Parts: sequence; C-alpha cells; structure tokens
Amino acid sequence: MEFLTDAMQWFTDFFSNETGVGFFDRLQAYAFLAWVQIQKFAIQNAWNVAKAVIETLDISATLESAFSSLDSTIAEFITVLRVPDFINLVAQAHVTKAVLSFMRS
Repeated sequence: MEFLTDAMQWFTDFFSNETGVGFFDRLQAYAFLAWVQIQKFAIQNAWNVAKAVIETLDISATLESAFSSLDSTIAEFITVLRVPDFINLVAQAHVTKAVLSFMRS
C-alpha cells in the first residue's frame, strides 16, 4: 500500500510543483514558444528570399536610369525629396509581402 501512495505522490509531483504551475501549463507554454520560434525562422527565411528576388530584379538601377533621363533640375528636386528611395522601399515591401503570402499557403 505504501508503494501505491509513493507512486501517487510521485505522479502528482511530476504534474505539479510548488509554484503552482503544472505540467500541462508548462507544456502549453513550451508549445507556444516553439510556435513563435518556427514563425521567426519562417519570417527570416522569407526575408532572405525576398532580398534575393529584389537583388535579381535590380529595382534601384532601373530607377536610377529612369531618373537620369530627366531634366537636371527636376532630377535634383526628385533626389532631394528622396523619391527613388521611397519607390525602392515600396517595391521591397510589396516583394516581401508576396513572398510571405507565398510561404503561408
């Protein structure tokens, strides 16, 4: 009979501890942390893919050649307003969004 009480005590100690956080609570927390780590890995991987796509498309060089054909005063005004950087940033955001939506499906 003592064996059964010891086994039962060991079983209850395994699934709960002194802090009040039980085994299943810890298991749920570890599962959530694992899910977060997997999401972090997927986002890093998607960003690497998006960077490769952006480098392959070479958007900034295309923008440079398009803006170099403009009049010098207009080109200077556009450069001061940082319009090419803005267009490049928006294009990068769209490519990253496309890659993330592709990885989600």
